[in-house]
Order: sequence, then structure tokens, then C-alpha cells
Amino acid sequence: MAWVRKGVRAGIGLLVVLHLMVFSAAHLAYGVGVAGFSAASQTSVNEVVRLSDPLKPNDRLFFINLPMLGFNCIPGIEEETGVRPLKGYVLTFMPAFLGMDQPGYVERVGDRQLRVWLGDDDYFSGLIGESILEAVGRNAPFAVGETFTTNDFSVTVVAGSALGIRELLFTFERSLDDPAYHFFLGSRVFHAFPLRLGCHDRAVETHPAGTP
Repeated sequence: MAWVRKGVRAGIGLLVVLHLMVFSAAHLAYGVGVAGFSAASQTSVNEVVRLSDPLKPNDRLFFINLPMLGFNCIPGIEEETGVRPLKGYVLTFMPAFLGMDQPGYVERVGDRQLRVWLGDDDYFSGLIGESILEAVGRNAPFAVGETFTTNDFSVTVVAGSALGIRELLFTFERSLDDPAYHFFLGSRVFHAFPLRLGCHDRAVETHPAGTP
């Protein structure tokens, strides 16, 4: 029976080794994943700090097509710039989780309004859209004509379908030229590229090539 005991011990030893190998691989994958998510969530912060005009306390930062991972970027921007408090708004999230994968458009309409729309899929469609709707307690798609108001702007659904929203119209409390307003656009290249909206009726597209 000695050979049986040796076989059992060898089997247990092999299971321990396999367990350690699997645990180590899982730990490594988890570490890489966390590092990747952390880096992705920091990209929006880095681009605002590096590319935007100088920020001042109580400035408003408006993000168009912001990645979901960057939703809480304002504390990071305050930390990196030393400027606080700042107030941030996500006007729209990127439809895809990992980045912008289609054309997106922004057009200035007069002194206080912006049109925002997509070339392909709708906002609030797909898995991301369903998750956001569930998070805000919404059990039905947004309807054309619905309007929502914050302290700094109102937004109206201009076009859409049962799948989601195709076009939005934002009306701001102040002129788009107000120095306290900062607008950022997400594309295939940038997560938060500063928009210069100094002239009326200028359209900006996130081209398939990725350059805003």
C-alpha cells in the first residue's frame, strides 16, 4: 500500500501546484485589468490638464462623448490642476464602452445652443444605454420632445427611435463664449479634446480617421 500513499501524496502535490499556477495567473490578469481600467479612466483627466485653456475656480466643464470610465474625472482634474471647485457635466457618453467607433457631430446654433448627434448608432442604445437607463430608474426610451433641465442648461430630445436618441439640443444659461465654459469632445483619438466654439454655426465632426 506504500505505492498508494505515494500516489495520493503526488496527486495532492500536483493539485497544489496547479492551484497556485491558476491563482497566480488570475492574480496577474486581475492586476493587468485594474491597471488598464485605471489608465483608461485617467486619460480624460490627462487630456483636460494638458490641452484645455487655463481653468479657474467655479468653471463649468461640459463633456460630449465622454467614455464611461471617465465619468468621475472632475476630482482628478482638480487634483492635477490645483483648481477647485470645478463643476462638470457629461452631456453625452460614448455609445461604445471602449471608445468612439463612429462619427459624432457638434454644431453651434446661435449664442447659447449646441446640437449634438451621431452618424450611426443612437445614444442610450445597446448594453451601455440599458445600464444607464436602469441606473437612473428609467424603464422606457426617451421620447422626442422631452426636455430636462439643470442649473446650467436644458436639453431637448430632437430625434430618436425605440432604440435610443439620435439628436439632442442643449440650451445653456450663458453664452457659449463665456470664459467659464469649457467644452470637450471625445473621438477615436481623444477622450476629451477641447472645442473652440468662437464662431457661430460651426460644425465639428469626429471623423472616422479620428481627428476632431
